[in-house]
Amino acid sequence: EHDKWLKTIDLAIIFDIGSYKRLKEIYVLIDSCENKISIDHHLSKNDSFFSFELIDVKAPATGTIIWDFLTHIESSVLGDIKVSNALYASIITDTDEK
Repeated sequence: EHDKWLKTIDLAIIFDIGSYKRLKEIYVLIDSCENKISIDHHLSKNDSFFSFELIDVKAPATGTIIWDFLTHIESSVLGDIKVSNALYASIITDTDEK
């Protein structure tokens, strides 16, 4: 059921992955999804797997890239406690020492 649904999508936005080999259960995206976007704070090791990459190696965490984007577009979702909690968790668990 899960693989069947994954084979129908045409856009996947993948966060903090580094390498497509870490996709595990959603590995089916390799052949089935035409548009794959990577958002990360590490350089990719993807061998051109992604259609587009947004990489900011100066960002301490992928969550800060998303936070900065949502702030830039003045998105109202930042006021949503679930979104804020998810971004906070992303930032505190993914932060690298630079």
